[in-house]
Amino acid sequence: MTWFSEPGAPGESGGESENGQPAVVSVLRVDKPVGAGVLLTGETVLTCAHVVNDALSRHQFDTEHPGAGRLRLALTLPGGRIRRVGARVATWIAPRGSRGGRVAQGAVAWEGDLAVLVIDAEGLDSTQRPTHRPTWRPMRTDQKVRAWSGAGADCAFADAMVEELGSTATYLDAKGTGARISPGYSGSPLWCGGDGAMVGIVAGQLISADGTLVGFAQRTLAFSWQTISEELRKADLDPDRLLSRGAAGGWELDARTQLADWIDERLPHREDRARHARYVAERCELNTGREGSAPTAEQFAAALLTRPRSFAALLGGLRATTRSQLADELLRLPAAAAAPGLLSPSEYRTLTGLLTTAGATTALSVSLLRRIVAEALPDIELPPLDGQPGYGPLVQQLELYTGGFSSAAPGVRLVPALLRVAEFLAADVRGRGGEDVAQALWEWSLRVAARLGVSEAALHEHRAAAASWAATRAGAVGDRPREPRVMAYLTRHEATVDAAAGRFNCAVWLDSGQASPRRAQVGPTRAGTPEEIARLLREIAEGLEDEIGIGAAELGSADEPAPVLEIFLDQPDLALAVEDWDCADADRRAGGGLREPLGMTHPLVVRLAMQGSALEVRRRSKAQAKRWRHRDSGVVLLLDDRCGSEQQVKSRIYQDQRTARVVLRQADPAVRAALAEVCLRHGVPIVLWDREWRSGLAPEHFEAGGPAEALPERLRVYRAVVYGDPEQYPARPVLAREDPTRPSLPLFEAVDPEAWLAPAEPPLRLS
Repeated sequence: MTWFSEPGAPGESGGESENGQPAVVSVLRVDKPVGAGVLLTGETVLTCAHVVNDALSRHQFDTEHPGAGRLRLALTLPGGRIRRVGARVATWIAPRGSRGGRVAQGAVAWEGDLAVLVIDAEGLDSTQRPTHRPTWRPMRTDQKVRAWSGAGADCAFADAMVEELGSTATYLDAKGTGARISPGYSGSPLWCGGDGAMVGIVAGQLISADGTLVGFAQRTLAFSWQTISEELRKADLDPDRLLSRGAAGGWELDARTQLADWIDERLPHREDRARHARYVAERCELNTGREGSAPTAEQFAAALLTRPRSFAALLGGLRATTRSQLADELLRLPAAAAAPGLLSPSEYRTLTGLLTTAGATTALSVSLLRRIVAEALPDIELPPLDGQPGYGPLVQQLELYTGGFSSAAPGVRLVPALLRVAEFLAADVRGRGGEDVAQALWEWSLRVAARLGVSEAALHEHRAAAASWAATRAGAVGDRPREPRVMAYLTRHEATVDAAAGRFNCAVWLDSGQASPRRAQVGPTRAGTPEEIARLLREIAEGLEDEIGIGAAELGSADEPAPVLEIFLDQPDLALAVEDWDCADADRRAGGGLREPLGMTHPLVVRLAMQGSALEVRRRSKAQAKRWRHRDSGVVLLLDDRCGSEQQVKSRIYQDQRTARVVLRQADPAVRAALAEVCLRHGVPIVLWDREWRSGLAPEHFEAGGPAEALPERLRVYRAVVYGDPEQYPARPVLAREDPTRPSLPLFEAVDPEAWLAPAEPPLRLS
């Protein structure tokens, strides 16, 4: 008998498949699925090698072992929750042609093409292992099988028939008039319902040599379990051992058992357990056992993992008491990722109520909200709502992206997607007269973040990104001015007459975002130290802010974006850490005051002062324009030590000329700076790398995701966080951003550079 009950609700279940169907895994490139896999044990996944190649942005049939390349997987857990985890390749069986060698374009059969992945230990701490144990059996001709797309939706499946079973090549044909196996299904398990077992995996849809589906629209290449077993044995991996529980050191307890043990240990007294249980039941509108009774630890755990929003309600109850540390413990259990419903019932009602209010006061609609979601989460592609009315279905979709924990800083919660969207929505409605709704959304976000253990600093980073986006994005949500800019071209003074080491010439232009750029008069000083240049740029930026403030007041709008400092540097100077130059007032520094990095006081990006022939400049501009169009929709290209030469980098960025964002993760900081110049010179508009950290850039510290327009302000906020705790945040990222839609540095006709580097005018006076 259950202690919790709900009229008309189905009986309790742990969310496991009743017939032991396979646990399908999505293999991701950034946050977009490129294929599927199948969970073998709690920590091992089987997929195709070419799916791994796709996820790592390599050639599809690359035979080289991916080495230490990290993969991202999405596991669909009981209750529909999705948990993203990292993984590495444990066993690599390279794709090969039927006669050996590389797989040819248009091949109708190939061999190998398998990879066994091991999920990172950090992911295991917050992911539920399937409690069922699916079995594998030999494939037979005429079996009816089902495959699932890596998109992860329950409805994204296709049925087929095993038409021809060979020793190495097996072919499936589409069954009936339903969906067909298509790109994105590679690596999916093939489930035979009649046998109650998996019998193979999808290798790929056949494509003719001319790159079309002519002749192959319904035919799929598959690998039977017989073939998979043989390939694994050749790789010295025993299939039976691989499938045995604990073969890879997996868990001995599932999420429900661990949760029950936690409840038994932390809420051992009957009265205490009953109080918390009734608190949850009241908020989730559940009936409970008779007065004076209490649920067992097992009953309580089962309810928390099956009753929507009950787990979140318990967390809220614990946060409201003096036992808040219990909420932190609870969040680290695997059950936190398995429980259905990120929001508590009251949080869900408040949010949907605010959305309804925004609809009535600021003309918000579900379609407009989806556009805002696309801006806030450009790397997440949500499935269509299929006409479901209201805001609730969209909110429930977003709840599945829980954020989880940082792998670089264990125990640190990442900001869930829904809170990131709430920040962007608040920024949007505020710009359209919904000040009260925006304030309520901000307060709601803070409360939810506190319950989930998300730091205010992390939330404020996304709030700053949202404000920057709202201030610079025109057209989607109303007419707003473009971000103002202070463009500074720095050159080393020793390259000119009257040389002095460690000093720089500085030429500055102002762009209000509403008119053509104009020169800023920087005074008669011919050169300055880094500190003098930093103070100069800060004062010029503050002067431009004052100027914009006057204009905004006249127009009735005080929500103007802060100026972005765009620092143009010659090729050898990209390694200059301009963002770290001290811009504190000289008097304050003389009095022993703290230093103030320029990149903390203002958003700052670096740009390459392109020098070369007119043809080279024109080619670079064309490449920038082409790639910039895909800045919020394309894939982030991650380059590590396997791509450490100029030739290798050029090869990667030219493989996909839509790539607009590159993150450099080579171990040597000097190599990163040199390769950043290669990327910029060949038209990549957004490049992120780290100045100092010798182990590469940790994405959890500062990632390249989110809208391109918001990256400078997000990075400024991150630098402010670093300023307060440099030991906790060791990364020192620098961002190069080249927006080809904005005017660049003017072309100069002056023969003498001193004539424009240092005009003899009063300092800091804006023309």
